[in-house]
Amino acid sequence: MGLARLEFIERDAQGIHPGVAALAHIALGAVAVFDRMSCGAVFGDQAFGVRMRFVGRIVNGMQEGVLLTGTDGNVVLLNTSLRQMLLLGADAPGRSPSDVLENDEIAELIQRASDRQLTASAEIELGGLKPRRLLVRAVPLLDEPRGVLAVFVDVTEIRWCCW
Repeated sequence: MGLARLEFIERDAQGIHPGVAALAHIALGAVAVFDRMSCGAVFGDQAFGVRMRFVGRIVNGMQEGVLLTGTDGNVVLLNTSLRQMLLLGADAPGRSPSDVLENDEIAELIQRASDRQLTASAEIELGGLKPRRLLVRAVPLLDEPRGVLAVFVDVTEIRWCCW
């Protein structure tokens, strides 16, 4: 992933929430790390393993939900916050976003970003056991065909205060 692309995504992420640009940078850095690992270029590198665990802790410690799809369009990464927001299990990797999320609107948003190679965003209301209002922004990874980084911001309390 080129630095220019990361900078573009960081600027684009400013429209989501004030702190999301930095989080997008961290998450996209994680994408690069996962990509390097999947290519097998650095297996056995102890320093790489340390960096990988560090980035994983950062992504899992984020308040915003993060979902990453790979070149096959299936989920590669789903952080803890997103699992809690959407009450999801740990069996997401390798499955399609529509199977994992069980929400057609979010799955279509991710698919649209992947197909058109354009950023897609929407504010989506979820019902069920844990009603939520989420701002979802899906950014295609231009260096990864069909790869998408989706960031989920829970705006339930913000919207509730404004009603």
